[in-house]
Amino acid sequence: MTYGARRSAATANTLRTLAERPGQDHVLFRGLRLKVGVDAGAADATIVPSTGRVDYRGRVMNRAARIAAKAQAGQVWSSRAAWVQAQEGDEDVAVEELLECRFLGAVPLKGVSEALELVHCKLAGRG
Repeated sequence: MTYGARRSAATANTLRTLAERPGQDHVLFRGLRLKVGVDAGAADATIVPSTGRVDYRGRVMNRAARIAAKAQAGQVWSSRAAWVQAQEGDEDVAVEELLECRFLGAVPLKGVSEALELVHCKLAGRG
């Protein structure tokens, strides 16, 4: 049995055990814990021969990863530059009507020489 199969079996057993305890409140699944960081700029792209996938590198990728690291689970943060580019994009799409944003000010990021202006983005009308 592989490590992944053993882990899946252990998780299934744990969930079964928790489900068999009536009257006790247990959170069984909370969903994915994604954090998203968005930045704008040029990135280098190369195809990895062994997998056929594209590997992106460059400052913009590092900044996006650092922005994501600052966000909490379930949040989307972007640089101000990315937000401005999104607003200036397609004339048929009013980004401001789809997304709400809260400007977070200049935030220092690990490995980035100067603090970046960050924006917390979420779907309009969502708490």
